[in-house]
Amino acid sequence: MLDIWTQSSGYNFGTFQERFQINLPLPVTNVPGNTNFKVISGALPPGLRIEGQFIIGTPGEVPRD
Repeated sequence: MLDIWTQSSGYNFGTFQERFQINLPLPVTNVPGNTNFKVISGALPPGLRIEGQFIIGTPGEVPRD
């Protein structure tokens, strides 16, 4: 297993503003060229995806409870 993630378990990416495009780098270092990242627990908000070493996209509006 590679040790490329630079944050401890439970890392919080923060709050995303709805309907505003983001390009957020993943907290990684020394990534080999053929490495793929994916969500293994939970889910990204609708409209966001992982591409390479970034979370990108435009988060959609979240309904209020």
